Amino acid sequence: MTATQTAWVCAASVLFLAGCDMSKTFTPIESPEPALAANGTWMLQTRILESACESTEGKNMVISVVQNGGSAQIFLDADGDGSFAELIQLPASISGSRLRALGQYENGGWMHHVDLTLEGIVWGSMTGRLELETTPIAGQADPMSGCVTSEAVTAIKIGNPPQFDLSGGWDVAQTTAFATGPLQALTGSTTDLGWKIRQDSDPFLRGVFTIGSSDDREYLGVVNDSQIIVGGTFTAYGYDFHVTYSTLNAHDDDMSGQLLAKYGPNKEFEIGWNIVAHRPYGVGNGSTLQLSSSTDQSVTLVDSRGGVHSLQLHAGDEARVRVPAGLTRLMSGSKQETLLLEPQTRAALSLQP
Repeated sequence: MTATQTAWVCAASVLFLAGCDMSKTFTPIESPEPALAANGTWMLQTRILESACESTEGKNMVISVVQNGGSAQIFLDADGDGSFAELIQLPASISGSRLRALGQYENGGWMHHVDLTLEGIVWGSMTGRLELETTPIAGQADPMSGCVTSEAVTAIKIGNPPQFDLSGGWDVAQTTAFATGPLQALTGSTTDLGWKIRQDSDPFLRGVFTIGSSDDREYLGVVNDSQIIVGGTFTAYGYDFHVTYSTLNAHDDDMSGQLLAKYGPNKEFEIGWNIVAHRPYGVGNGSTLQLSSSTDQSVTLVDSRGGVHSLQLHAGDEARVRVPAGLTRLMSGSKQETLLLEPQTRAALSLQP
């Protein structure tokens, strides 16, 4: 198991080690009619709001939602291997654009109690709250180490294979396009930031990326084909923010668009930022490799600096990846070849079965 996979396993495994008051009775939501299409695999990122636990770090995890009208089952990938073989599941109810899961399960000597509420914003993006409680099972865990947390949640749907890789450092000009409420005075102001983007190479987490911003904000996103979806929760100016919508578009080493968010005690205010970003890494030395295939196949690239890029191609799809110039190894199944990519060029390659 790689270091990256181990990190995901640890994050997913510890997520449900805190919680909710299970004295509540779960009552299915009866109205209004469900308007949320939740089927599929979702990456969740949490941020601690209140905690009685030793750890105050947020967590990442993957869930699979199987929806049937206004009801659903949520499967948890507790070990991070992408198989959901643990068959850990929680019952859920869907009303309008709101999903709520309330249940419990045993794992690792603990009983995990979960109260999860998510609200659909736009396709592929949800935000909400997670109340977690963990209690030790007699004779299996330290009876004094149970605890409770309340966490803000961002959920991003893992969609189609990504057509490009956003990984690397980005120089960002962030301009406040508009704001309502107490932050109206920020309208028109521009802040220069640095973004560090890590896009996952695991095929199970295809297209998922995280953004660490120099203003201490963190975002979760996914590249779905060529579409970029970004969400996140963070604290700034004394308020909690929830990103509700993104219109980012990328072309090679340039990215632009807008991030919209709600803030305030009841999320009653709105704010929008215009984003203009440039990735200086590789400029003057970078190459763009465009891949196509007549069949479904997995492809791994190892670039000239040792970076690994994993892509899942479907028949007839095209994928684009930005890599440093130089020797690049391409592996597909049992086949392997080496390409010499010249600086500032775009190379197209049609893969054979």
